[in-house]
Amino acid sequence: MGVNKNLIYLVLVDATAVLLAALGYLAVLTGYCLSKPQASILPYGLCAKLHLDLIPLAAITVGFIHGAAGFSLWIARIRKGLDLYIWIIGFIAMIYLIYLSII
Repeated sequence: MGVNKNLIYLVLVDATAVLLAALGYLAVLTGYCLSKPQASILPYGLCAKLHLDLIPLAAITVGFIHGAAGFSLWIARIRKGLDLYIWIIGFIAMIYLIYLSII
């Protein structure tokens, strides 16, 4: 009995969807903190570090996993064996986006 890749992809999509929603909410809160620092309970420096440095990297990584798993789940129903290429291309795109966000 082998590992059901579709089940793994489905669990990955569901788990990363929750993480992406939380990251989006955190991005909104920290962005609001940057625009109205007097109305926030967090220090401005922490909001800036979270909003400009940490959240984008986390969103890129979780978004890559979410997108690659979702696309692999969809493509597995159409054509077998292409899911590995999706993960490779997605990983290269993720590394490129992280590189752009660091420089």
